[in-house]
Amino acid sequence: MKLRALLLTTLFAMALIGLAGTLSWHSQWQQQERSRSEAEQQLLTSLSLMVEPLLVKGAAEQIKANLLSSSFASTLPLKSILVFDAGGQLFAASQGYTSNVTWSLSKNMTGRQSLPDGSDLLWSAVLVSPASMVFFEPGAAKAEGEVLGYVALQIAPLQLHASWYHQSAYWLVALLLTAAMLALMARKYKTNQQRMMMDLNRELHLLLQRPAPAVAGDALWAELQNALTELNWTHHSLKGQVAERLALAGPSKEQFDELQAHCTALAAQLSESQQLQQQELAWQRQWQHSLGLLQGVAEAELKSQLEFGQMQLHFLQRQAQPELWSPGNWFQAETLQWRPYLQKASAELVLVEDPALHQAGFELDVPVLTWTCRAIMQLVCTGMQGQSLTWHWYVQNFQDHSLLLQWDFAGRSTALQFLQSDDPQQPLLPAQRLVLQLIKQAGYKVRLSCLEELGCSLVLEIPLHKVWPQPSDVTQTMAYLDAQPARSAILKPALYALAEQVFQVQRPAELLLERKLRLLDLVVIQLPDDGDGEELRQVLLQLDCPVVAFASPHYQARWRSELSCPVLSQPLQIRPVRQLPQQQQHQPRILLVDDNETNLAFVQALLARQSLKLDTATTGQKAVQLAKTNHYQMILLDIQLPDMQGTVVAQQIRQLPHHQHSLILAFTAHALPAERDSFLAAGMDDVVLKPLDIHKIADLLQRCKALAEMA
Repeated sequence: MKLRALLLTTLFAMALIGLAGTLSWHSQWQQQERSRSEAEQQLLTSLSLMVEPLLVKGAAEQIKANLLSSSFASTLPLKSILVFDAGGQLFAASQGYTSNVTWSLSKNMTGRQSLPDGSDLLWSAVLVSPASMVFFEPGAAKAEGEVLGYVALQIAPLQLHASWYHQSAYWLVALLLTAAMLALMARKYKTNQQRMMMDLNRELHLLLQRPAPAVAGDALWAELQNALTELNWTHHSLKGQVAERLALAGPSKEQFDELQAHCTALAAQLSESQQLQQQELAWQRQWQHSLGLLQGVAEAELKSQLEFGQMQLHFLQRQAQPELWSPGNWFQAETLQWRPYLQKASAELVLVEDPALHQAGFELDVPVLTWTCRAIMQLVCTGMQGQSLTWHWYVQNFQDHSLLLQWDFAGRSTALQFLQSDDPQQPLLPAQRLVLQLIKQAGYKVRLSCLEELGCSLVLEIPLHKVWPQPSDVTQTMAYLDAQPARSAILKPALYALAEQVFQVQRPAELLLERKLRLLDLVVIQLPDDGDGEELRQVLLQLDCPVVAFASPHYQARWRSELSCPVLSQPLQIRPVRQLPQQQQHQPRILLVDDNETNLAFVQALLARQSLKLDTATTGQKAVQLAKTNHYQMILLDIQLPDMQGTVVAQQIRQLPHHQHSLILAFTAHALPAERDSFLAAGMDDVVLKPLDIHKIADLLQRCKALAEMA
């Protein structure tokens, strides 16, 4: 009965685990399908917005560069990104495009089509929007909502994540082990039961065949008692003899215990010594392999590899020590350590920092992160075949906080293939052994993927011990000058750590056009290795906002001698840019609005020797235009203007985001109590009566400088 119960329990458990596995598979599939569908729609939307003005201009090469950078940055398994014109003809494609992709034009704005190679083709129409109307040639404009073209994604079919198969394999092994243990228990139970039945039958058979005793019961009991008494006497006698012999010849119990403890300690020391000898032999073998691999290597490279080997010994004896990590300071210090590797590979590093890195505090094991990145950077630069290395830093916050590092580069680096090998006997360089040791010791996750004609991508996932919000202030608007559109598209997401709005330009003259259209709080420039410094210098003289430039280390001294702005060494980093504007002195700026030229000349004469900048306007419309493109700490506003009332001008200026805290003063010859209330209701802060004198000027300058220091 018990055997049947065990078998039924086993079958029931197997059925439950099978049902759970099926439900888990179905749930995992639906979750991945939903997440992938959202990612596909987001990518199609962003690509449509990106290529819309470029389709109007017919800039196929620029579209191709943007498609290439998007394919690198996307986490989807993309085979290619295609752009078709309104007639369904191929206009541009990424490098992964193959000619066997056929696509028939459909009237649907979006759709999905299966291809013969098993992949899927998703497309979305690019429509004419008000933003792209300005790019049409005169007479060739299309109606709003008309189809400009199509953006399509060739993407590999959906597959379950490998972690689900690993978990399922663990569950299957657990199921088989449980079933095997239950089967062994059932078999052992049945065998024991059969053995007990055989023993009982044998004893019963012997009892039935034994003859009746000839002695009576009382006599037999007396005989047994005598035998027990004799045995007890013999036992006590032998015990006494043994005690006498131990007292004469043997050690005491305490001495025996002490001797036994000493022997145990000696055995432990011997075992530890044997382990140290085995570890030393293993290290000798590893160093022999390393020395064989390092034969013929340059002295600097040999010194670097020996340093990695010493750090491996250091981290073997070190315990994990989480500490506060400052990404900005860390990047500035480590860039100097990576520079020799990049110079040897003749590669340019493009550092893409997630804005979340500068909006939170992090706690992790900083030395482990530092040496892991140094070793990987040295290995990546060993086999690069391209001239650009893109390094992305993301902060992920799904189930647990983690830091995601992604290296994207052209070529197939042979120095990283050990990450995909399971052979424990393969000879490794010290840098490779250090990477494997730190990844295992710190619990990092690593994966390497390579695609022909595109290059390799190495992803390292680092768990964070602690994360807490740490908000930081950003400017409102900035301009980014870069002559390379591909690099500009990659770096743009990182620049949102500096400003809420980022405008990209490719020529210095475009900076002046942006300056006329909007207020610029910051300008960041990527300087070329060979360019016209005079043109850029003339443009910078006309800008009145902080400017920061980045140049190659080889050309940094040359650009510093030609430009007046700070010139930092590439790669572009967020923290140095955020520090430099704060170090610049703030110069107060005042706007004076009055239709009387005599009053303007008088105020200009009074403020001529002061360390401030004064702008003037004679109409309300000009005053509003100046306020849109400049940031003033103080505005002196006449009430009676030829084109509009001063209160209306004050209301329009106060609505501008950068003039929410500016000091707007009514500049008038008289102000009754009722008029004063109307000035305050229009958004003005106070009233200054004409004419100005020395005391009023001193008070205005003091208030203006206080506002400039707070800005």
